[in-house]
Amino acid sequence: MNAVKYLSRLTLVGFMLLVAVSLQSEEKTVDDSNGNKVSIAQEAKRPFLPPNLTSGLRVPAGETFHLGERQTGDFTVSARNDGQVAVTILATREKRREVVGEVKPGETVVRRFKSSDGVLVQNKSDKKASLYVEVWGSRDLAMYYKPNSEDPEADK
Repeated sequence: MNAVKYLSRLTLVGFMLLVAVSLQSEEKTVDDSNGNKVSIAQEAKRPFLPPNLTSGLRVPAGETFHLGERQTGDFTVSARNDGQVAVTILATREKRREVVGEVKPGETVVRRFKSSDGVLVQNKSDKKASLYVEVWGSRDLAMYYKPNSEDPEADK
């Protein structure tokens, strides 16, 4: 009987460590208009739990997909580039933008965002971009497309 209790405790401790590791993140900061360090996109590990939303996202050539910006809760996004063209991922907060990075075909990026932050998936190529996107956390996320030609900051 003692062996069963011991194994149960080891299993529970192992599970707790796995969850703790999946929640660790590295914070990235930018300066706000007052010179304060502000975190927009935090590097994150893929959460252990199943995602709340999944999508086979297609971003037309020369367009940007907008996700979030008006939600009330934090969320984590994993985006795997399944297509043939690179996309640029940006984070937004209060009209400020931060380039998270370029995601080349076959690469995955995972980031954690705070409430009211937004994620932009920008396709500057002349071909359709394809990504597999998973979202954990807030589900009340705005989603829409906008042509890059209508965005004065798209080329920055």
